Amino acid sequence: MTASRRASQVFCILAALTFVPVTGLRAEDNTVTLITNTVNNGNANFYVGNTGTNNSLLIQLAGVLTGVNNGYIGNGPAALGNSATVTGAGSVWFYNEDLRVGNFGASNTLRIADGGRAEGKFGIIGYHPASMGNLAVVTGTGSTWANSLDVYVGYYGSSNALNILDGGRVEAGRYGFVGGQANAAGNVALVDGAGSAWTCGSDMYVGYAAGANNNTLVIRNGGVVSNAGNGMVGYLGSGNAAVVTGAGSRWVNVGDFYLGVTGAGNSLTISNGGQVVNHYGYIGYTAASANNAVQVTGAGSRWDTAQILYVGEASANNLVTVSAGGAVHSGFYTILGDAASAQGNQAVVTGPG
Repeated sequence: MTASRRASQVFCILAALTFVPVTGLRAEDNTVTLITNTVNNGNANFYVGNTGTNNSLLIQLAGVLTGVNNGYIGNGPAALGNSATVTGAGSVWFYNEDLRVGNFGASNTLRIADGGRAEGKFGIIGYHPASMGNLAVVTGTGSTWANSLDVYVGYYGSSNALNILDGGRVEAGRYGFVGGQANAAGNVALVDGAGSAWTCGSDMYVGYAAGANNNTLVIRNGGVVSNAGNGMVGYLGSGNAAVVTGAGSRWVNVGDFYLGVTGAGNSLTISNGGQVVNHYGYIGYTAASANNAVQVTGAGSRWDTAQILYVGEASANNLVTVSAGGAVHSGFYTILGDAASAQGNQAVVTGPG
């Protein structure tokens, strides 16, 4: 074996410090894989925990993992508690298709920190209904999870989380989802801190499919979500929520904003100086999407609609509450109950400010 060949392989630290080739690596139990140089995986899939538990991958010191078709952190149903960390400027994990944090497995973790980067087509946290409690954290200035297509926080899985912290960045070239397909319930995305951002080249969905219920997007402490298309909370799912709170916290929609397309009982809260921006605004878009609620509260808190704001476009019993110095602005006018089915909608302005 030549020196150059040895340099392209990865040391897996086992109990006996054995040596394992990188191509198609399927770490099973309690294995640590360290990458500090450039490693080519030969366009095979890369597994951190294929069927096993408590395995970890560490890419650091400008290490690069490339030639990965799909990356799986927790592949099989028994693959629990596995983790991958990409840390430090110049450290990169390249994948051709998907990076899945929890394919079938639960309680797996991806961490991108201190200028590290992961890059491919799809980023998925919680792919299968069994893949619950998985977590991705992108933290620190320059830390980026870049996907040319979509990012899912809960594809079919429930109770998964994405935390974008302290200047970290997540990019979806097309769509972003918090709660994608049916059964994807109780997933949470947090964008926290100045410089922290999630960008989408098209639409952002919180509760996409029927049954994608009780998912939450939180933007706080100066974090920003921006999408070139529409923002939708409760597209088909119900009981979903978005919270935008704190000075400098913004959800910027180049297109329109929908709270309840066919989903019901969804909510938007803008508080403590947060801001939501969109072209048209719709609360309760179809007759099925009733009982949605917006609260805008606190000095500097704003919901800015460039065109028309509909409170009950076609559905009933939707509510907007503006309090304590909050503001709702529409560039043309606001319609309270548009279609014949849009009954019992309310707008309440209360409190000092």
